[in-house]
Amino acid sequence: MLSRASEHKSEVIDAVVAQLHERMAKKDATNLEGFVRHYYNDVAPEDLVAFNAETLYGEALSIWRFAQKRKPGVPKIRVYNPRHEDHGWQSTHTIIEIINDDMPFLVDSVSAGLNRQQLGAGVASALTVHLLIHPIFRARRDKAGNLVAVIDPEAAPVKGEISESILHVQVSQQSSAEVLDTILDSLKLVLEDVRAAIEDWRPTIARIDAIIEELDSAPPPLPEEDLSETRAFLAWIRDDNFTFLGYREYRLDRTDDGDYQRLDEKSGLGVLRKVFPESRARSKMPLSTSVSRFARRKQLLIITKANTRATVHRPVYMDYIGVKSFDKQGRVTGERRFLGLFTSAAYNRSTRDIPMLRNKVASVLERSPFAEGSHNGKALQNILETYPREELFQTESDELYRITHGILHLEEHQRIRLFMRRDDYARFFSCLIYVPRERYNTELRRRMETVLLKSLNGTSAEYTVQLSEAVMARIHFIVHTIPGQPTPVQSTDQSDDGASGRRSDDVDAIEQRIVETARLWTDDLKQACIEHWGEADGLALCDRFQEGFPSAYQELFGANTAVADIVKLEELSGADSIAMKLYVRIDAPEGLLHFKVYRPGDPVPLSDILPMLENMGLKVIEETPYRIAQTRDDNVFWIHDFSMVSRSGIEFDAVGMKDAFQDCFAKIWSGEVEDDGFNGLVLAAGLTWREVVVLRAYCKFRLQTWKAFSQPYMEETLALHPALTRKLVDLFMARFDPSLDRGRAKAVKAVDGAIATAIDANEN
Repeated sequence: MLSRASEHKSEVIDAVVAQLHERMAKKDATNLEGFVRHYYNDVAPEDLVAFNAETLYGEALSIWRFAQKRKPGVPKIRVYNPRHEDHGWQSTHTIIEIINDDMPFLVDSVSAGLNRQQLGAGVASALTVHLLIHPIFRARRDKAGNLVAVIDPEAAPVKGEISESILHVQVSQQSSAEVLDTILDSLKLVLEDVRAAIEDWRPTIARIDAIIEELDSAPPPLPEEDLSETRAFLAWIRDDNFTFLGYREYRLDRTDDGDYQRLDEKSGLGVLRKVFPESRARSKMPLSTSVSRFARRKQLLIITKANTRATVHRPVYMDYIGVKSFDKQGRVTGERRFLGLFTSAAYNRSTRDIPMLRNKVASVLERSPFAEGSHNGKALQNILETYPREELFQTESDELYRITHGILHLEEHQRIRLFMRRDDYARFFSCLIYVPRERYNTELRRRMETVLLKSLNGTSAEYTVQLSEAVMARIHFIVHTIPGQPTPVQSTDQSDDGASGRRSDDVDAIEQRIVETARLWTDDLKQACIEHWGEADGLALCDRFQEGFPSAYQELFGANTAVADIVKLEELSGADSIAMKLYVRIDAPEGLLHFKVYRPGDPVPLSDILPMLENMGLKVIEETPYRIAQTRDDNVFWIHDFSMVSRSGIEFDAVGMKDAFQDCFAKIWSGEVEDDGFNGLVLAAGLTWREVVVLRAYCKFRLQTWKAFSQPYMEETLALHPALTRKLVDLFMARFDPSLDRGRAKAVKAVDGAIATAIDANEN
């Protein structure tokens, strides 16, 4: 039973066919009906029903007419924006139409070619594909390439018919004629490479067979184990485990000014048929010392990555398999180079079933001190089986041993580790980074990529991520560099024969940069807690609070500040209790103060606290609340951070008056001290709350006996004359301080005189 969507699709196709019969001659409509039904047959219902019958009619008729003439073996391509007045139909997208001999890899190669388009300023770097239609027809054409008949795909094949592939692609519309030409030219190159790879597949396989036969009949003077394993590997890739895309031969020549790798232009097959000017130029340049040493090394087989992406099949960097040639004395004379892509079998099969890998893995396991059935032995086997397969092919046994044993120890010490390898031709670095799984996120991956690019002078990077049930996440970066350009690091110290030595100090330095960029605020908090309280108490407090500080707090305050705030939070003992801290930020503008109020449970009502601060002579500029939730229970705290300036503009020593200010505020909050303008004298005159009470009492008594001045007037006057205000308090102390019984009269006289002098100075 058809779904509603499928029924709707059938109705839409029937409507298109109906238009054929309405608008065309009966014979033409009948011939075209089969084409239209097959053309739209495999399109997903949801894609097809998004268009009306008029548009689908114009689209099918357009590509039908485009396919009327084509020379076999030559693709026919056009890229355009259809308009009614020019093409008889219209679309909101840019249309790409391709008629070509049917062959493998067409659809994925064209799609990849569109995705990697770099179209210039003001245009998206990748084209979005909105619709792709890909029917295959059997066609009969005359010698001139004219379409004689389209054969029912279900009918028996007849000699002279060819299988043709039609591609109709709708991409995000591009209005520039230059951009349309760029797309057209790039797709021509893609189809050219696809055709070359397909046509030269059998000749390339023949080269594999010839090399195997050569290794059997005239083997070079190398260890038999290397010869047999290379023969087995070449036979394995020939048996559908490698998609061959190109082949070329090189000759290694030695001259007085160095070694040269001369390419044989006539030997090219597949995507290496053509020789580009840069390839000829490299052939005329002497090899660098390190590359020359590698080229001369008596190593029969090379497995690495090419420095170019595949234009055929998958848009990834191609795999490079080189087989060296030797003279009778065992000297390297050249190289046979195959480019392509390992198939899925190379990634999915056990390493025990793949030549070259099986011996390498066995060597690592045999050297390992762990028994085969032990926990560590099984863990090491799993690491090798899940190790990036391309890395297994490319990494030497010694280095693989070092890296895999380093990975094994990560299960015991969960920390960030970097394992780095540079390819033999100095074109890229392979970087394996292990991160505790709960730490990994996209932002961290981007930061690590930035560190690697900067540290290695990289031009670009690509990555793959492995997230599993394991406690560690693995990110594999390939950082591409400019061949021949010096880089600030080597992965390991290497001897001339390539044996890996100790881990480089440079790698340790890069690892430390990655650790630093991956370091979380909570890591700093844990360390700060341990330093302040000791390990036991510090870890306990960190465990309670580390997840409780919101991101806004973490962005503004460091871990040491958080420790100071935890100290304050720990002082809170009841639902109505508060703690506070007056402070000045080191980066704050002149005159800006900050005041933190700590409270459990509910936030402090601003309507309660703002008048208190204003009466203390401050103007609140901004208030930022932070909700702090303890990790292990339901306790919630609030930190209110107030930004303030002096209301009168009077400068005062906020740090020196911190304790007096906080004591006074606490008394006001508890109701023990009145909330009025006299409290501003704490900062303005440097008084304590007790001394303020004395002046407030003077005011109250004065108001009872003489009402010439109001309380606000007296508050303001005292604040404007802080030195004189301070002397009034000194006079009170001189008269009533019990410790001054013997010298009281003298002290009072001295203060009286100072007050009189100050008053006279103000009057003048």
